[in-house]
Amino acid sequence: MPARTFLQPTLLLLALAGAIHGSRAAEPAAPDAAAAPAPSAVDAAAGDAATDASPTAASGDDAAAGPLDEPGAAERALLARFERGTLGPGYLTLESAGTPFLARYEPAEEAPASAAVLVVPGHGVVLPAEPLVDALASDLPPARLAVLAVQLPVLPRTAELIDYQAAESVARARLEAALARLRADGIDNIVVLGLDAGAALAARALVDGLGGGAVSAFAARGRWEADVSALTLPRLELVPDSDPTARAQADARARSARGERVTPAVRRRDYPGARRDFAGLEHALARELRGWLHALAAS
Repeated sequence: MPARTFLQPTLLLLALAGAIHGSRAAEPAAPDAAAAPAPSAVDAAAGDAATDASPTAASGDDAAAGPLDEPGAAERALLARFERGTLGPGYLTLESAGTPFLARYEPAEEAPASAAVLVVPGHGVVLPAEPLVDALASDLPPARLAVLAVQLPVLPRTAELIDYQAAESVARARLEAALARLRADGIDNIVVLGLDAGAALAARALVDGLGGGAVSAFAARGRWEADVSALTLPRLELVPDSDPTARAQADARARSARGERVTPAVRRRDYPGARRDFAGLEHALARELRGWLHALAAS
């Protein structure tokens, strides 16, 4: 009997506590900020969005599709990061056809700049995810060389090569806006550096007269394919030796140049063991480019 009188109040308290908990669980949840992506999550997603230079490599990744796969979403996320000041130094916005786009500009440390390098990234690459831009921004300004890297349109991961080709006019307009910025800063000796598919885009644009007389040379890194028979600018080709496709494309360009009346000075450097993205060799490429530009200036 004493044990019974002791348990009854205890059971009653437990029952009351369970009823209170159950009523709170049944209440509708208040709006939570976690329902929208946190700024840090957006930053990480924009930094990782579509960094593969081959758009077709991600075209079947429908299961991973998310908000950043909507048209223009990755670039909007980048611009939001810029507005919050989380992209780091050197980033700014330029404008083309009334629309802002991201760029990274590192002036020469000593004015006037002897030249500027205009960087054209590959398809789907976001600037903060391209380590070569960081290396160029670090290594070229002390050598009186400015660097301006342009964010080209970033399409959804389901985009294919034909979709990027359709957006090429927008990309070219951005390059023209970037060239105008450099010329406004008094720089009329500009070298265009194309990365992977960006090299093909830049080569086609240069053949069509991009930049006029302000562009003095063309450099290319990685795997790209374009008709350069009409391109008379001095050219530097940085080829990853472990990528047979990149080597074959460079060989094809060399064969097509034979027999041409006007053959530009072409310097080709094959990097033994280099992967397609030249991972870990960014500063080596920056030094190669810097030495080539100084040699051109002295010739």
